[in-house]
Amino acid sequence: MLVLKILGVLIALFLLLGSIFAFNEHCQEKFGHRFFTTPMLVVLGVLGGVMMIGHSWYESSLETYSSGYELFKIIINSETSNGLVMMALSLFAYIGIAIYNFIKTNWIYGFFGTIIQFGLLSLIAYVGAVILIIGGILAFFGSTFSQSVYVVNK
Repeated sequence: MLVLKILGVLIALFLLLGSIFAFNEHCQEKFGHRFFTTPMLVVLGVLGGVMMIGHSWYESSLETYSSGYELFKIIINSETSNGLVMMALSLFAYIGIAIYNFIKTNWIYGFFGTIIQFGLLSLIAYVGAVILIIGGILAFFGSTFSQSVYVVNK
């Protein structure tokens, strides 16, 4: 039963990846715009990181400084404003990317493409960053404990 579950998940991931590639190619042919590109992966990864850091900064400063102005149940003071500014800048950049997608395509393709793009590329960038860090650590330790290689036939 476990093999069937693993096989089902792999088939579902393969179908999801295939449908994303098909959607990307269709948008390229119809509008000349691709939603899923490497630069957009980097941009959305950085924006997601800035958003998470800003939220973490806001939450940690809220525990220390819980007084200040309150607007829509958001406490604003000199310490919490740093995290709020980071989240706002990230949100404005997300809105800018969504507007760019709407301009390059029509409303239907822009809406669904942007939703899929924000969800998948942010997740892929986050998971990819974790895998990259683990790979870097493994490469460092692998090269640290390796022995020298000498060329015999020269």
